[in-house]
Amino acid sequence: MANQSGSPAAVYSVMIAPPQAAAESSVVAQVLSKNGKHSILPEQGRLGMNTTGPINLDCWARYRGRDEDAEVFFAVYKSVVPTMTPRDLHWSLAWPISGTAAWRQIHVVTENMSDGPPPQPRYVYRGAMTKSAGPVDSVATRQSVGVFSLADRLRIEGLARETPVMVPDGT
Repeated sequence: MANQSGSPAAVYSVMIAPPQAAAESSVVAQVLSKNGKHSILPEQGRLGMNTTGPINLDCWARYRGRDEDAEVFFAVYKSVVPTMTPRDLHWSLAWPISGTAAWRQIHVVTENMSDGPPPQPRYVYRGAMTKSAGPVDSVATRQSVGVFSLADRLRIEGLARETPVMVPDGT
């Protein structure tokens, strides 16, 4: 799916919300360095983003993590848009939820909101999520990181909650 400019657009369940207050945008802009590099986005990129995140299957008990060991993978997702370069590839830490076709994923997404605070596009981390597997997941390149207990996987999720998200191209 593409937006009006022809760029790829993420497909999410989105609620309609009024544009954020001007003061909120200035708070975000003050956090960024003069050239926008080497800067951390507040609230892991969520500050000022007036949208809901992708659907998370955690609300159903069937899709919650079980107290059993699970293999954790480093997954790299292939480009779904021909104009993307290897620099545009996304990755995640993911593990299957046993007995389902769902995966628990720690994944930063790129969001581009025309009425959102700078910078746009931006990286956003909305927390670990359980999602059903789709065509992109089936062609992802996966490398096993190891087998982890539920307690260890919860620690991985905790580390992700504490890890800052940088502005795009903040190399």
